[in-house]
Amino acid sequence: MPHSTSADVSVAGASEGPLNSLDVVRLSKLIEAASASLDGDRETAKGYMLRAAELLRGLREVRGTAVTAFSCARRGLATWQRQRVVAYVEANIGTNIRAADLARVARLSKGHFFRAFRESFGEPPMAYVVKRRVVLGQELMRKSRAPLSQIALACGMCDQPHFTRLFHRIVGVSPGLWRRQFAGRCGVPTTARTDGLAAYDSVN
Repeated sequence: MPHSTSADVSVAGASEGPLNSLDVVRLSKLIEAASASLDGDRETAKGYMLRAAELLRGLREVRGTAVTAFSCARRGLATWQRQRVVAYVEANIGTNIRAADLARVARLSKGHFFRAFRESFGEPPMAYVVKRRVVLGQELMRKSRAPLSQIALACGMCDQPHFTRLFHRIVGVSPGLWRRQFAGRCGVPTTARTDGLAAYDSVN
């Protein structure tokens, strides 16, 4: 028995375009079409059922991807991901580090990585990198008499003004003043200020 035109159009639409809210309706029509043709044309019915199975498989894959991304963002980075990201930052602190590089190390998309990193570290990835550069700068100033211009480059900053600006934003004083106050002491003071890092992260 011939099938209706509306059924044919719905079946054709099921294999086109991304999955959307009409998928349940399309799946239902595929099953109805398969049932209607089962007695008269088993090959046609089989084709409908195969397409219905394909649609279901696509739905499961989409849902599985969404659940994985959501779970990753809520849990944060796995232990091995945190270790690899931290090791990468420390090993490349004097070079240009991009958020995309860190996401690649963690084997995540950039968007998923940003959310998972913030969940794990409590701050955006590039804010973390900047703070590690500043800590390195403190260590270098404490241990050597190298000029600030050289320390800035060793910390991955493009120049001394860049280093001074970010150092002051995080620590609350300029590198020169910090050096005069703390360089002769045994310990390195912890960075006290983090305001402004989110703004920095958004443009890098």
